[in-house]
Amino acid sequence: MNTDLPADLIVAPADALAAAEQRAQDAERRLRQLHHRYQSLTGMLAEWTWTATRDGLVNEETPVGRAFTGQTADATRGFGWAEAIHPDDRAGALDAWTHAVATQTLYEHVQRVRRADGE
Repeated sequence: MNTDLPADLIVAPADALAAAEQRAQDAERRLRQLHHRYQSLTGMLAEWTWTATRDGLVNEETPVGRAFTGQTADATRGFGWAEAIHPDDRAGALDAWTHAVATQTLYEHVQRVRRADGE
């Protein structure tokens, strides 16, 4: 084994790895902070908000929407949220949602939604 390598060739990769690990930890910490802030802000809103994947599948909904419809978090995922929309309004709501996702524009649609008590 060659032990005549310059010290900077041995130390530099270790320093670079340590710096990369620190940046990754900092990024993870910042992401957790932003997610907590998002949850805090949406939790204070009296509006029905959610997040979705790029292809439009709902992956998180605020408690406001779930409390109104009585759906569980699992039931709202994907396109499950649409089950709470009045059957006569559901197709239009899904069309508007699909269009908003495809065009990356605001989703705005008036529809009747079933409350937790069934009304």
